[in-house]
Amino acid sequence: MDIRSLTADPKKCTGCMMCETVCSMVQSGVSNPSKSRIRIIPRHLHGIYIPINCRQCEDAPCMTVCPREAISRDLNLGRIIIDYHRCISCRMCVSACPF
Repeated sequence: MDIRSLTADPKKCTGCMMCETVCSMVQSGVSNPSKSRIRIIPRHLHGIYIPINCRQCEDAPCMTVCPREAISRDLNLGRIIIDYHRCISCRMCVSACPF
């Protein structure tokens, strides 16, 4: 199985947040950065932006902690997927994520 991963170079990030918009379009079909698998953390005091993306963890703590079982692993591709119809936006997955 071909497992692909996304990496972002923080040194090249300008903070335009275009990656969030494009990711949400590709992953969920809507232009909604809150549905993106990429987050940009601005550090305005230092003038830098830090791109954070899903690392597709093998044990996936986000999947374990989800109370609605909205996060699962696609058996065909092996990637973590989110069912936004089941998600209640409790953000427990964000708290559980080590990244």
